[in-house]
Amino acid sequence: MLIASLAGCDKADTKTDNITLHYLNAKIYPGSAIVCELRRVSNRDFIGCYGKTMSGRSNIHLWEYQNGKYLAINGTARRAAEIHFGGHNNLAIPPLPLPKEIDIGRVLDEFQ
Repeated sequence: MLIASLAGCDKADTKTDNITLHYLNAKIYPGSAIVCELRRVSNRDFIGCYGKTMSGRSNIHLWEYQNGKYLAINGTARRAAEIHFGGHNNLAIPPLPLPKEIDIGRVLDEFQ
């Protein structure tokens, strides 16, 4: 099942669709709906992806969309990138530390 949401964005685009397809193809959440939502925070595009079932949802995998690439921001997204998405050239794990203007807590709050 595919669910893509563009809350707080002016126009629909393929940013969430593309990463959702990566999740579906990797079968990260078999039997769950895959939800990827786009939020604009501090002039940056962030996508939160998670598995959703009748009993709740998984932890959010937080990505930043930048110049055609999805950058794994938090630990769950980094782990998914390492384990499931190694062969995808449009997914990357940025070096740590992240830029100080990225406040992971603040960004995650936008997806609650």
